[in-house]
Amino acid sequence: MSELQFIEKILETKGIFVSVGSGMGRIEQELISKGKIVFCIDPNNKDIVDRYTREKRVKKPDYSYVSEFIKDKPSSIGKVNLILLHPLPDYSLYDIFSILSLEPKKIFLYYMKGGGSGSWLLHRFLRKNDVNTIAKIKMDITLATQIQICFNVCPIKYKYKQVFEEDIDKGFGHTYSILERKEELEQQYKISDKLLLELELDKEEEVLGKNDIEKDANKNLDILFDLSGRETVRIFSL
Repeated sequence: MSELQFIEKILETKGIFVSVGSGMGRIEQELISKGKIVFCIDPNNKDIVDRYTREKRVKKPDYSYVSEFIKDKPSSIGKVNLILLHPLPDYSLYDIFSILSLEPKKIFLYYMKGGGSGSWLLHRFLRKNDVNTIAKIKMDITLATQIQICFNVCPIKYKYKQVFEEDIDKGFGHTYSILERKEELEQQYKISDKLLLELELDKEEEVLGKNDIEKDANKNLDILFDLSGRETVRIFSL
């Protein structure tokens, strides 16, 4: 499947789209030029060229954070489609919290099953919804076997079903995936208000050094322990 075919899948879908981590906005602008309503969200509105891909900016973001978008358009919750194109890996939080906050009807995701794109909690979310991905699975197994935090613990309100998937690299490389919201889950895991205040979600997330990675990893652990109603135990040494 090519990028053009993935864009066609988006064009076939009705409704408003929100692209979180929109970067240089190239694909988003193409969708807009073809008649789609797309809101771009990204805290970086200054770079003219992407620091990683060297792609030039085509569209500036409409909002810096999902919270700003929701404050401006509160009735959008549960009514939009979410676009996540190559979200940051490891311990970033913006991809999973965009799903949690927006409760999207559909998720159009371009990521890497092996972990090169998509956060740990996003991959937990995918596995919770029966998607075959292996990123950080050893950490999930450690939590389940040593601390008894099961694989299903994930801060998501709805069940999602993958309705389309195509790998474009061999093995666990890049993958296009479309997920559709289904029923509301009977067992829901809600992050406490106290922890939400501590997470500093409204800040730019980047791929940084060891100290920042450890700090973000601890945030992920705090979330999983909080969802399980238990005190955090540091069991990973990065």
